[in-house]
Amino acid sequence: MAQTSEQNEFCKKSSSKPVITRNYSLLHKSICSFVIREPLLCEVIKIPENSDSAKKPLSSRVKPTTISKIDNSIAQDTAESSFSDMLLGSGKVVEKIGEGGNSTVFKIWNSELEIFRAVKLCSIDSVSPETIKRFETEAKIAAQLHHTNIIEVYAIGNRSGRLFMEMEFIDGISIDKYIRDHGAFPFDVASLIMWYLCEALNYAHTSDFTLNGKNYSGIIHRDLKPANIMLSKKGIVKLLDFGVARPCESGLCNTMEADKVVGTLQYLSPEQMAGQELDIRSDCYSLGIIFYEMLTGKQLFPQKDITAIVNAKVQNVYQSIEKATGKSFPEKITKIVEKCLNIKKEKRFTSMKDLQSELEMCIDPSRFKNSRDFFSDFFQKVA
Repeated sequence: MAQTSEQNEFCKKSSSKPVITRNYSLLHKSICSFVIREPLLCEVIKIPENSDSAKKPLSSRVKPTTISKIDNSIAQDTAESSFSDMLLGSGKVVEKIGEGGNSTVFKIWNSELEIFRAVKLCSIDSVSPETIKRFETEAKIAAQLHHTNIIEVYAIGNRSGRLFMEMEFIDGISIDKYIRDHGAFPFDVASLIMWYLCEALNYAHTSDFTLNGKNYSGIIHRDLKPANIMLSKKGIVKLLDFGVARPCESGLCNTMEADKVVGTLQYLSPEQMAGQELDIRSDCYSLGIIFYEMLTGKQLFPQKDITAIVNAKVQNVYQSIEKATGKSFPEKITKIVEKCLNIKKEKRFTSMKDLQSELEMCIDPSRFKNSRDFFSDFFQKVA
């Protein structure tokens, strides 16, 4: 995509200082840590030293929710131990279903309620203050969000110094895995998934909640990506992982913590990479990348080198969905993708409702009446 005068202006502003390369290292699958340019660093929001919270050890601030069963001691070496029949959260471990850089996710069976649930367990080497704070924040925020298209969180706990979070078990497939295994989604499926993601995000962006004793209105997810979205066998789109979500309030929702940019590099908005204050239009940009990848089956920024990815994103250079697939798309869809991905946030959609309205013009109205059956049938075909 050719650079516009706006993109050139953005590049000039971003290149006033030499690039710093001292911290170009990926931490794990979900969160990346890197520094782009010295002027982009900003102060970390700290808890006042004289506050009650600051006087308490971080680990003691996690108050486990009372559950019906008492957990057995958790094996210290998760890599080598067998988890069969281990009690964790409110039930017994059935199997390990996921693993990231700082946590492992287990499927458990609650025999009293006769349901499956999922438990995210922090790794032994992930008990740093930063990880504890992120884990606490994810649990507190997600537990207050009650929406069909957002994962439910039921309880948090602390066993032998290791935090865990009990949540809804989703039997399905992530958008990330589907793209890896099958490539692009059918156009009608991708558009409908996008619509329901807008539903979830509009709810998150406008809901009132409490964090650390203070009331806020709306949160920004800040880490939208295909791996954090699932389609269940029951035909429900689910948004996951609010680990780096923050209130929409100005000054609180910045991106940089010390010399680390919080989020996943390929899906960061330009203002996230610049460490600037964020609003819901940052989520709009990330959602646009997800839509692009669902439609094309390809990464918007496929570069493997971090510096190359940063340069491509700052210059906003990418293939159109038509060029990436060799197919034609409705003009409205092309415009939706391009508007979401505009390098200037002022030219993106101002709300998820606005984006939904545009999507509705491209979706068969009958799909909304039987969306679960539609998604379920689709799932069965690809399972």
